[in-house]
Amino acid sequence: MTRLQAVGVLLIVLGVVYALMYLGWLRRARRHQSAAVAAATGTPVATYRADPVPRDATGEIPVVVAPAQDDAPTLMSLEETGQFELPMAIDDWARAEGTYVSTTIAVSRLERVNAAGLGAKSEATMVVDGAGVRWERQGAVPVHVERHTVTSVRLDRGMAGKFVGQNRLVVVSWRAPDGQIYDTGFLPRFKTDTDALIEAVNRLIEDGDL
Repeated sequence: MTRLQAVGVLLIVLGVVYALMYLGWLRRARRHQSAAVAAATGTPVATYRADPVPRDATGEIPVVVAPAQDDAPTLMSLEETGQFELPMAIDDWARAEGTYVSTTIAVSRLERVNAAGLGAKSEATMVVDGAGVRWERQGAVPVHVERHTVTSVRLDRGMAGKFVGQNRLVVVSWRAPDGQIYDTGFLPRFKTDTDALIEAVNRLIEDGDL
């Protein structure tokens, strides 16, 4: 076999290996497709319209009183379009900065979810409120889990994407529409935020059982 033939064989073998890896990635993505609902949901909002937009004598858009609602904020700013968005859950029960580690299937913490980029690690802020749990990721779409889908929360040493050697990862388990259980992990920047996050998620689960 000549050197040129050997190089050709090597390229063919590498091509086959990469093709098999890509097919495996596609199979996993299809298998985890139900998890994409977390990336598609976003943060629930209620939208109100004011038309035309009122302005004061200087031509500026004033701060106006929002429509009366239970626990609603009293002041909101109108946008140029005459619309503003009001989150369904006004008060944050817990909020912490840190690292969104990944989302895995619950039965295997080493198997990342490829669908909708849920397996990608990034800096994020974890927020727990009456609407559910969300991770506001930098450079990626937010991940939002509705309150009625959250099944449990725990501290863990690690999962695909991060192992810390201590029980510092806040892992939230949630159920997709097809019944599959997924785990989403978050590492708070400050250890003091851990208890508040765990307490808030447990409160969410308990309130959902009422």
